[in-house]
Amino acid sequence: ERLGIPPARCIVVEDSPAGIEGAKRAGMKCIAVVGKEGRTEGGDLIVKDFCGLKPEDFLRLLSLDSCK
Repeated sequence: ERLGIPPARCIVVEDSPAGIEGAKRAGMKCIAVVGKEGRTEGGDLIVKDFCGLKPEDFLRLLSLDSCK
């Protein structure tokens, strides 16, 4: 809110089910990193680790809303 950016234009990177759920409830996109629990349900993008992330992944997630 302080940055003036709508939640739909934010991306959260999370490795816990509670964090993923919180991001989705807030209306944000979520990249789920497979963590200790191994549960990533609800993530818009699921990656094994940060090495698997590419700049295009972030751009693609942010452009999903503009396709509607």
